[in-house]
Amino acid sequence: TVNITGFSPSSGCVGDTLIITGTGFGIVTNYVAINGMEAQVTSWSDTQIVVTITNINQSGPIFVSNACASTQTTSSNTIIEAYIQLTKSVSNVKLGGVNETAIPGATITYAVYYTNQGCSGVDVLVYDALDQNTSFSNNSMSAPAGWTNQYSTNSSPNQVWNSLDYTSTQPPATQVKWVRWKKPSVATGEAGYIYYKVIIK
Repeated sequence: TVNITGFSPSSGCVGDTLIITGTGFGIVTNYVAINGMEAQVTSWSDTQIVVTITNINQSGPIFVSNACASTQTTSSNTIIEAYIQLTKSVSNVKLGGVNETAIPGATITYAVYYTNQGCSGVDVLVYDALDQNTSFSNNSMSAPAGWTNQYSTNSSPNQVWNSLDYTSTQPPATQVKWVRWKKPSVATGEAGYIYYKVIIK
């Protein structure tokens, strides 16, 4: 009888090692598949199999067979692709250079923190609509090197990568309704802040 008792890690990247533990695997290397795709076996014993993840599609149940029997897990291995986490917060609120509450005329600085927690680079678009009770503060968008600042005067702009509803040249501040940043190939582990300011009406 072939029995899988566990595997680790439960998630990872292409190129990572996956260790499958259990009993009855046998001492002769046989067959392992993940999500129906044959896995690259690097070592095999009666109680432990080590495989290398070679394909992004190897997210799914793990299947092990030998000459006598086979078994499959009910839980799945998960391959992490690009995973962008975004957090938006208010950096500060000022009126006349002094910290202030959110009252008409005060400037709010928004900070958006981004990080790629996945296993591969990915093209990223970050966009945000201005609240109807605020107006854009001139020349207030900033981001690390490699990001492109863009603006839209459209109330419902198309958000595709090369959208014609956006421009890199700032229109009059009172006409700005959406802001966005884009960067090709945000690398694994890359993180930083992007900012913009609005004025409370």
